[in-house]
Amino acid sequence: VLVIAYDGDPKDAKTLSDTARVKIEVQDVNDKPLIENQEFAVVENAKKGTVVDKVVASDEDKWSKLTYAIEDVPDATEEVAKFFSIDADGVITVSADGDGVLDYEVKDTYEIVVIVTDNGEEYGKTIGREFENLSDTAVITIKIKDEDEKPGFDDDYEFAVDENSLKGTKVG
Repeated sequence: VLVIAYDGDPKDAKTLSDTARVKIEVQDVNDKPLIENQEFAVVENAKKGTVVDKVVASDEDKWSKLTYAIEDVPDATEEVAKFFSIDADGVITVSADGDGVLDYEVKDTYEIVVIVTDNGEEYGKTIGREFENLSDTAVITIKIKDEDEKPGFDDDYEFAVDENSLKGTKVG
């Protein structure tokens, strides 16, 4: 940018002036990642390691590496962490305690608070700047899909009925 400084009215011939080139450098700042509430589904009785889905988030910073975690929410996290886990890339899976126990008839919906965090602090060091890691949270709803389940008996049963009983006689 060319800057001209005058010591008076620029239209007056007696006015003195000087010019200078000024370089303006626009520096990058760390933008906050963005995540929105999302909804996924998994079939009941899913086995350990079954992938539910991948959480999607974005960041305007092209250099940003996002990581994901289940946020600690009192009274809710314990149950959620028991059945689901999320890796650093945002992939939600059925965890060990959820192995085969997700039951639509018992609970058909779970809500997980997921936090996505960028690597601003690490990147800032590479360019000689002080950035903080920034984060955002969203509620991820996981619906349990009902599955037709084979009826079963808990035990073997034994009943007796008198011979020559009439049709419709109750047994058991």
